[in-house]
Amino acid sequence: MLESFIAILLLCLLLFGVLQVLLAYNARTLAHHAAARTARARAVGLNGWMQEKVMRVASIPASGKRLYRAGEAPAFVPVESSLSLGERMDRAMNFRRRLPLSAQAMEEVEAIALYMTMRTSDAARFALNYEAWEEGRLGMAHRGKDHLMEVSVQNRYPLEMPLHRLFYRTWDDAITVRGEAAEFEHYQLYLDGQGW
Repeated sequence: MLESFIAILLLCLLLFGVLQVLLAYNARTLAHHAAARTARARAVGLNGWMQEKVMRVASIPASGKRLYRAGEAPAFVPVESSLSLGERMDRAMNFRRRLPLSAQAMEEVEAIALYMTMRTSDAARFALNYEAWEEGRLGMAHRGKDHLMEVSVQNRYPLEMPLHRLFYRTWDDAITVRGEAAEFEHYQLYLDGQGW
């Protein structure tokens, strides 16, 4: 009995550790994705505020919970229960149409589109906001020479699995994940003939 308890405890610790490492690796992959999207935005000549919005939107999956304004509730409507499991999987895997499965996903897509049109950060906060954005956990740095734009994105990713301190020793229960990307600056190709 005691041996079973110890074995199960060790297996759970191992499972939590593996899950936390996989979540951290996913956050790192998303940081690289955000850096690539930001480098692309910079390469085509978008301004700094637009680059920041692109970085934030690309890092939404690692940005924590969505924050809502006071009195605003999330729109959550579950997937139709009349669909069979196979039909649900077909809808989820339908890459041609890419239809969101819930009203919450539809509302978030609309909020992202609205967020991308905002001209100031104060206005954008009311369209869309996440924990990482509010706490200032996201950041980016630009370097460039010889028309090569390098972008580095970092995110303070919170460790949320139980007993994560056995695997990671941090003072604030978060790790810094970084992503880097480089892109050649080619916005002059688009703007030269336009008189801009």
